[in-house]
Amino acid sequence: MKILHIISQKPSDTGSGLYIRNLIKEFKKRGHKQSILCGVENLNESELGIDEVKSYPVIFNTKKLPFNIVGMSDVMPYNSTRYRDLDKDMLYKFKCEFENTIVQAINEFKPDVILCNHLYLVTALTVDIAKKIKVYGICHGTDLRQLKSHNLEKKFIMNNLKKLSGVFVLHNDQKEDLIKNFNIDKEKIIVSGIGYDDSIFYNKNLKKSKKINIVYTGKLCYSKGVRCLINAYSSLELNKNEVCLNIIGDGCNEEKKHIIKLAEKSQLTINFLGRLTQHQLSHVYNKSHIFVLPSFYEGLPLVLVEALSSGMYVISSELNGVKNWFGDNINNSGRIEYVELPKMKSLDEPCESGIEEYEDRLKKSIIKTISKVKNSKDYNEIDTQELTWSGLSKVIEKNIDL
Repeated sequence: MKILHIISQKPSDTGSGLYIRNLIKEFKKRGHKQSILCGVENLNESELGIDEVKSYPVIFNTKKLPFNIVGMSDVMPYNSTRYRDLDKDMLYKFKCEFENTIVQAINEFKPDVILCNHLYLVTALTVDIAKKIKVYGICHGTDLRQLKSHNLEKKFIMNNLKKLSGVFVLHNDQKEDLIKNFNIDKEKIIVSGIGYDDSIFYNKNLKKSKKINIVYTGKLCYSKGVRCLINAYSSLELNKNEVCLNIIGDGCNEEKKHIIKLAEKSQLTINFLGRLTQHQLSHVYNKSHIFVLPSFYEGLPLVLVEALSSGMYVISSELNGVKNWFGDNINNSGRIEYVELPKMKSLDEPCESGIEEYEDRLKKSIIKTISKVKNSKDYNEIDTQELTWSGLSKVIEKNIDL
């Protein structure tokens, strides 16, 4: 089978970038021929991030596209443009470049099937162009957030999403959302979940320090709840020799600066480790005790299963779909704590009135989990084999109807 993968932003640095790279890797093992169409800032192979796959790049910050890559999240880990900020001229140039590149990829590569990441503008353009080829969409969550937050090309997008041959979603909540709010035929929607790389993220049984190491991995932005984590952590009645917080990831706006300033005020140790490779991340996880994800909104956070598979205790906000995805085996293992979210003002913005109580709930969960670590309480190995990239790719392959 010849598969064309499409993503409008970099195939790196984000969850959807990791998703597409690992899907290509797994499909390659099964002998499928593949190519990728993606947004980039230059033609460096490291930025494309995909070896031995024909690439059709749409290059930003050029005469044809004189602005940063347009990101599916309003805050990206690299310099980006928000969809809501595209003016008529920018939108016209964006659509022209992607349309031309989609036509080129179809004519040259002649795919049997197209897999489009994000149910948004470029996926709609692809459906509109590739009328004789089956096009499947992959929902990551950030796409639905864009559709709900502003009206850029909304009618065009909605009309074309209905024409997709199928839609792969992360969890049942997304499926119900697509049926109810976007009128997509329920028979076309497949709950596929997400995957992790079990050759990298597994419990290596490395010796851990006596100091409790807490880890957060993700963007340095407010919607990820990083400020709340710092405040909750800083209020722990412990000394600097007992605990430290390692923050992994990056941001590129004022929110990152404010987060770093807030951390500098803490009486406890907080380290900013920046972006790490998957192997570096695995090493940190194996040397650490507790992973915390305080995010207000996520699609389906891969970092949770990576942390669990690496032997960590996990604390997560009660995000839609996560409990159902994990199932009773993980939820009842004693290895994960869920923290009730505050009342939300919008999809990823909490009401100010609920922040203090949310931080207190985070603090209590951290204290409870530190006690488990010290007493080796409720430590059970978890079987996560069904949640690997291999498992995900098999689900997608099985449901592609040629």
